[in-house]
Amino acid sequence: MPRKIVGLVVKICPMGDLDRGVIMIDEKFFYENFDVQHIEDIPDDTAAKRIEGEFTDLVAYLKNPEHINCPAINKLMGLFEKLVGNYITPVALTPSVKSLHFYCEQRKNKTVCLIMCPSDWNEMLLKDPFMQMGGLVFIASQAKDYWNLRLSSHYQNRKEEIPKRARSYEAELLNYFAKYKSDKFIANNWQKETIKLFPEGIMSEPSHYDGRDYDGNFPPFPFSA
Repeated sequence: MPRKIVGLVVKICPMGDLDRGVIMIDEKFFYENFDVQHIEDIPDDTAAKRIEGEFTDLVAYLKNPEHINCPAINKLMGLFEKLVGNYITPVALTPSVKSLHFYCEQRKNKTVCLIMCPSDWNEMLLKDPFMQMGGLVFIASQAKDYWNLRLSSHYQNRKEEIPKRARSYEAELLNYFAKYKSDKFIANNWQKETIKLFPEGIMSEPSHYDGRDYDGNFPPFPFSA
C-alpha cells in the first residue's frame, strides 16, 4: 500500500479568502514520490479534518496577545500564519513522522519546503497541548529562517544557529507558561532542559534577527540567493 501524504488546507488568513488549501510547492516531485491526497477530497468526519481545524486554531491562539501576551511569540506566529496560509511553508499530514518536522530540500536552483505533521497529531495535542504549542513555535522559527533565506548557502557556516533560535523561541513560550499558566503547565524533561539552556528565551540566543515581514513574494527561493 503506498504511503499517504495529505496536503492540509490551513485556512488561517484573517480575511478568510485563503480557502483553496495548502498545495505542494513542487507537485510533480511529490506526486512522483507519494500517493497524494488533498484535504478537500477527504470526508469531514476524519482525523485529517480535525487536525486542519486544530492546527489553524492553535496558530491563531498563539499569535493573539489576548491569549498569549508575549510579543516575540505573537509576531513569530503572525508571520507563520501567513507563510502557511500562502503556501510558502505548506503543511502535510503523514504517518512517517512522530512529531512536527520542518523539511527542506534543495532541487537544482530552488527549494522544496514543507512542514510534516504526524497523522495522529490531534491525539498528541489532547495529551499534551503545552508540548505541541512549543513544537509549533519551534517549527515556526525554522519557517521564519526559510523566509529570510537563512537556509541559503550564504549561511551554511552558521547552520548550527537554526536549532538554537528555534529552541530559544520555544523557551520564550515556556517561560510565559511557567509564569502565567503555572496552575496547568508542568514542564517535562525536554522543556526543563530548554528553559535551562535559554533562561531568558530569545534574549539568551545572540543569533536572533528581526527579519522581513510577509510581502507576498513566493518560493521557491534559490539556496544561493
